[in-house]
Amino acid sequence: LHPGRVGIKPYSSTHWRDTKPVSQWREAKPAALKAGYDLANCMVAAQKDTGVVRVRIVEKVPATMTKQGCTCKMPWTFFRGHERGEAEVESNNLHSFDRCSTNGSPGKPWCAVEGDSCGVTSDDPHAGHGEGKYGWTHWDYCDASKHGWTHRTLWEATHSAGEVTCAAEFLIASDKATEWRALDLLRQQVVETDITGHPAAAELASSYETCIRRADSSTSAAYCETDLLSHLPQSLVRHALLIARASSVKVHWANRQRVYLLYALQLKGCLAQSKGKEQGEVCLAQLLSSMPEGLSSHAVSHALHSPPTTEAPVTVAALSRRLVVCTQAASDKDAAAFCVASFLAHAPRATVRRAAGLADRVRGYGSAGFGNVV
Repeated sequence: LHPGRVGIKPYSSTHWRDTKPVSQWREAKPAALKAGYDLANCMVAAQKDTGVVRVRIVEKVPATMTKQGCTCKMPWTFFRGHERGEAEVESNNLHSFDRCSTNGSPGKPWCAVEGDSCGVTSDDPHAGHGEGKYGWTHWDYCDASKHGWTHRTLWEATHSAGEVTCAAEFLIASDKATEWRALDLLRQQVVETDITGHPAAAELASSYETCIRRADSSTSAAYCETDLLSHLPQSLVRHALLIARASSVKVHWANRQRVYLLYALQLKGCLAQSKGKEQGEVCLAQLLSSMPEGLSSHAVSHALHSPPTTEAPVTVAALSRRLVVCTQAASDKDAAAFCVASFLAHAPRATVRRAAGLADRVRGYGSAGFGNVV
């Protein structure tokens, strides 16, 4: 992978025969505008998500094995010529090995091993994990007659769990023709990965939505998406692409469920800060417009046609918490729709209708659909 570029092909030659799909922008724009609105809304919600995720790309390679069947840790570090009581000398003799070594063991090659339960426990004071330690605790003598496999890390990164979830959902929903062109343009420019001071992801997503609203062709839309992706951390874009390209339905649902959970948490905070009925309706409209249209429609229909609840009055804060817990447990889209419907069933029917109407307008025009109500 080039350090300054997204090194993932737009489409696999196995799954996509037509590598340059053609789209009619007039037909694709409403969906693109909705995807931009969802991304902006999701990134705002992600700002309150403190979780992080780590992703690694690995390859399977032959491993060096030991007498006890352990796997050698490669590379590994050791203070060459280490003897107790020579701290001043050893501080200048830390070496990294990518093979077995006879250091301190003439004629008997050895290595540090993976894990903390295989091999011989080291009595070296530097053995261990953490700052100032080797990063290993056990060692063993190498055995060339034994063969095994291990995984070598090609690339890894850590970033915001919420932001990568939002970016992945955006790439799953985005127009593939526009996305292909955007990724093609992105690979043709060198993106600096160590520059700080980029706008926040929520601000970038909001700018993208505005850009899409003004775009008059698929080419303009591709420029909007390229600009967005080039300003996001490239490790985040890579991770989002890996999720979006996954062929597993379970992977896509797990990502979508996290997005729904972000929306539920955002609703909880919005309602807690709202002052009056109108602001509460805007909070509901924001949730309904962010969810897929079919899910929102089913939830609203169920809430409007279900008999009045006989449950004792419940506070808005308690209902919001229920929605969050229900969304966390949802196993599919229908279950998520039931969570939203159960929440809406406690709201006045007129409030649900007004929120649903506002959500329909926002779904067609993006953030601009809110007009002066926010």
